[in-house]
Amino acid sequence: MVSVPPLATEALVVIAVYAIVWQGYKLRRRINGFAHVALLVFVLGTLGPQIVSALFRAGVLPATPAAILGDIAVTVPVVALACFRLGLEGRSPGDRVVVLVIGSGVVLAALTVVLSLVTVAAGVPIGIAGGGAEYGHPAGATSALLNSLYRVVVIFWVGLWVFPFTARPGTPPRLRLGMRIAAVGILAMGVVVTVGLVTGIQAVIAGHAVRGSLLPLLVTGEIVAGTCWAVGLSYPLVASRWAARRAARTQRRDLERLEPLWTTGLEAFPELRRPADEAREPVDFRLQRRKGECFDCLHHLRLYEDTGAAAASRAAVELLEAALERYAGRHGESVWAAVDRRDPAAEQDVALLVELADLVAELRVAGVPATQGE
Repeated sequence: MVSVPPLATEALVVIAVYAIVWQGYKLRRRINGFAHVALLVFVLGTLGPQIVSALFRAGVLPATPAAILGDIAVTVPVVALACFRLGLEGRSPGDRVVVLVIGSGVVLAALTVVLSLVTVAAGVPIGIAGGGAEYGHPAGATSALLNSLYRVVVIFWVGLWVFPFTARPGTPPRLRLGMRIAAVGILAMGVVVTVGLVTGIQAVIAGHAVRGSLLPLLVTGEIVAGTCWAVGLSYPLVASRWAARRAARTQRRDLERLEPLWTTGLEAFPELRRPADEAREPVDFRLQRRKGECFDCLHHLRLYEDTGAAAASRAAVELLEAALERYAGRHGESVWAAVDRRDPAAEQDVALLVELADLVAELRVAGVPATQGE
């Protein structure tokens, strides 16, 4: 059982909260239920060894049960991580490969219990209390090496797979980057476990625990793993929220800039106003509605010019016509040409209306209802 510094528990709690929020927000609708549950078990399972270690330090758990539970607690998130990969590949809990993976974890846990009890029965302490003495006993050494080897294989099997998986077309860029950063954390943890495996082999050869030679690499790997986990798991959520806030600011700005065109158009054709409760509408919905009303007003202005249809305010119509004439003089084509080829989903759609709104505002300030006098 590995001794974990007290601060690691608090750090992993923060990471777990990040992970739960992230996976619920970003992956809930992108993966099947099995993969979703596996990821949640993995996230919560990473706290297991720290909880066992804390209980041992508090004197709640004796050394032997703490050592056995600690090894099992490390195996649970590793198995869950493997199931997460299989779930993303479309496999269900009843799939033969999934059953094999879960079964291997159960067999490993059972072997850990049996081999640990055999070691203790021989009078050899295990875990933190033993200080690595179990490496001098065949059963204890077998248990430690089997656990380390299993974790190394599974962690690298999942960590390396993330990169080609997220390279598939259709993966959102933020999700791709976040998962790859988290994968670096997984691989860093794989390095840490590999160090443990190497030191375990050294201990078997020496007959006792070997300390110090690979400690800097172990500490560096743990720092990189924790940092990458925190950044990778939180990045998609934080980046999405940041992008949403920036988009909302842009939409509010466009909403305000459309005001002159919108009010003038509805002054000319008030029947085009759509029922709305702007106090409760989100800004993107308000912007889409205002765009629709502005284009409706432009279409009615076109009918007004072509057929002489009725308008509520002649002054408002003249102001709109003056803005359209200035637009034509600036671009060398009529507004109607731009309206006819517009793409409602494109940013140019808003840009066209904003430019007309700015022209209406300029004409209002200048007090010019038409292009006379220019």
